[in-house]
This record gives sequence, C-alpha cells and structure tokens, in this order.
Amino acid sequence: MLALRYSAGKVWANYAFAIAGGIVGVFVIGSLWSASALAGGLGGIAAVAIMLLLGCLKRAAKRDPIVVVDDRGITIGLEKFGTIPWSTIRRAEVRGLAWVIGARLVVEYEGQAPKSTFGDKLNWAVQSKQSGAIARVSINLMELTDQPISALKAAINRANPATAS
Repeated sequence: MLALRYSAGKVWANYAFAIAGGIVGVFVIGSLWSASALAGGLGGIAAVAIMLLLGCLKRAAKRDPIVVVDDRGITIGLEKFGTIPWSTIRRAEVRGLAWVIGARLVVEYEGQAPKSTFGDKLNWAVQSKQSGAIARVSINLMELTDQPISALKAAINRANPATAS
C-alpha cells in the first residue's frame, strides 16, 4: 500500500517559484515595451497569484492522502471520487516530467467519471473526462507529494493484478 500526501514545503516552494518566474517574465517582457505594459503585466501576475493561492492553501493544509494505491484499487482522496477498483481499471500510469511539465497520475477505467469543476482543477489539480464507457481521471502535481514518483509507479505495478507476477 502507498499513501501519497501533499508536502506543504514542496507546495509552497512550487508556488513561490511560479510567481517569481512570472514576475521576472513580466519585467523582462514589460521593459521591452512601455511602462503601461509593465503595470498591466504586474496586475495580471497579482491576479494569478491570488487565484492560485487558494489551491496552494488547500493542498498545503490537506493531511489526508490525496492518492492511495492498494490491493483494492486506486483511491483518490477527494469527496466525489473515492476508490476505483482494479477490476474496472484499464490503465493507470504516471505521465509527464516532474518539475518540468508536472507529473500526473492518469487512471482510465470503465464507469462514470465524476463531474469535475474548474475549482477541482484549480484547487486540487484534478480533472475527469468521459469518453463513451471509459472514464479518465488525471491528478496533476504528483511531484508535490511526500513520496517519489518512482514509488508511485512501483506501487501501481505491484498492486495491479494485471501486472503483478
């Protein structure tokens, strides 16, 4: 069994670097044009910083696991998701590059995808989609958890009856 919890230090470091990078970008690009472009860019960065702050607060404060991988299936620690049993999972894999484009856990299963909102994506980096009988749930920002990505990959391979030896 593997339980992934958000690491508050990683969440805040990610937020700080994203905002700092945005400010540097605004100053570099804004200095090429005019003072009004610079002011508008800083206003935009302030709006983005406030918008992302709520999600960072929620992720940093969450003490319950966001993902649990065990012999029952994959449990997503948000109210509307719950446990996805292995018998319905067609594919579970980690995609993306940690700290570059972000590592994300993608689970495709037979069933109905829970309705995810813009708030779910903004606050928890979770989105779900339905394509016919197949549902896809994507949980981003896996690099902000207390376990390495390699541990998540190993737990999926170990717990999944289709890949276990």
